[in-house]
Amino acid sequence: MLRSLLRRLSPLIVAGQALAADPTVDPRLQADAALVERIRPVLADRDFGRMVVGIHVVELDTGRPVVAWRADEPMVPASVMKVVTAAAALDALGPGHLFTTEVWATGELVDGVLQGDLVFRGGADPTLTAERIWRLLLELRTLGLYRVAGDVVLHDRYLQGDPVIPGWDNARDHDEGPSYFPPIGALGLDFGSLEIVVRPGPEPGTPAVVALELPAPGYVELEHRVTTGAERSRTRLELERVVSPGRLAFTVSGSVAAGASVRRFRRAYAEPTAYFAAVLRYLLPQVGLELDGQVRRGELAPDARRLRSLSSPSLAAILMDTNKWSSNYMAETVLRALGAEVHGLGTTDGGLQVVRAWLERIGVSPERVALANGSGLSRDTRLTAAQLTTVLRAAARDPRVGPELVSSLAIGGQDGTLRERFTEEPQWVRGKTGTLAEVHALAGFLLARDGRRYAFAILANDVRAGLDDAKRLMDALLATLREPFAADLPAESTLP
Repeated sequence: MLRSLLRRLSPLIVAGQALAADPTVDPRLQADAALVERIRPVLADRDFGRMVVGIHVVELDTGRPVVAWRADEPMVPASVMKVVTAAAALDALGPGHLFTTEVWATGELVDGVLQGDLVFRGGADPTLTAERIWRLLLELRTLGLYRVAGDVVLHDRYLQGDPVIPGWDNARDHDEGPSYFPPIGALGLDFGSLEIVVRPGPEPGTPAVVALELPAPGYVELEHRVTTGAERSRTRLELERVVSPGRLAFTVSGSVAAGASVRRFRRAYAEPTAYFAAVLRYLLPQVGLELDGQVRRGELAPDARRLRSLSSPSLAAILMDTNKWSSNYMAETVLRALGAEVHGLGTTDGGLQVVRAWLERIGVSPERVALANGSGLSRDTRLTAAQLTTVLRAAARDPRVGPELVSSLAIGGQDGTLRERFTEEPQWVRGKTGTLAEVHALAGFLLARDGRRYAFAILANDVRAGLDDAKRLMDALLATLREPFAADLPAESTLP
């Protein structure tokens, strides 16, 4: 029994030394015996053997390895990839970078009528919403603009390429359009998705009320065959989504119980610019702006003049929402904007060129990583636990990157995707989670009771035990590092 257990523990590295079959062989291992004994039950757990796990933990200040288990084995990091994207973006753009949507005009404004076109120039603002566009239109009214004699032109060239996030080949998601699989565009709105609301009619037997939360005429079509059932009947609803060029059709069918609460469906639209155009068609008359022409895609004329601009929150604030709540839409939009700013190539590949260059500068060979996109929504992305701790430590050591990256991570027991973990004693873990089917990952920073700080990455793939068990084992391992343990420490920090 003991020999079997020790064979399972043999890949473990503690304080930079391999855990030998005979623990009396290595003096350094003896010094760390308290830690080894505490993590031994985690690694010996039956569920640990039902997943492939990569672990790497280093002291943040010194870089001294504390724990490593299959730390150099490439694994799927899922949304932990967002940490890499965020760090590269902070390095290249700076935490105060803004994404700007501009409104330009051709022709003169005469007696409230623009004798030309009104142009919206997209700047890939990940926070752009219909409400903010509505306010922007109201600002145009304050300039004395009440009618556009020409067209409303949508300039979306800042980002290029297919709006679909590459690297995700789930056919059902391509068909159904869940909100975590949104399209990406320079004029994207509302985080790449729309909402359909369903509520019962006035009495059983009557049609239910089914509507778009925000109408999008000319692009989104909604039909329904939903009836109102008896009060205690079971609500059964089905939603079909059909995508075709320039058109997105939804059909809702089923029944909703009388007196039932409102049901909501959040679904991705397919074409960001087409959706932006449709929302404008709805909003223009709402704010009293008349349009003689049409809403269309086009270029910015050389003689156009800028009327107004709408800026996003800072990149640091955007990344806080991106990482705490794991927004694929925000991560992928930031990645493409990163490519546009650095290389003039607003595509996923353009953004990943910047990420790979940053990884190479911090000592991670681009040839040893496989990157599919910026959000981690892919099984083609491969990183090792050791590479991730290198990312975390390099970012933390950089005053231009570290404070904002750390602030963007979920706080254990308090917010984001860690709000329901580490609840007994919050705030000692800041991390980024990642989850796909049979994959769970967690990477970030840990503060021990004795003041020591760690960077850690734990990647669990091929999880057959259940994701909750993977989380339980990760949390148990981190809890062991929370408590002080005897160790041989360097006399000085390696920080400059």
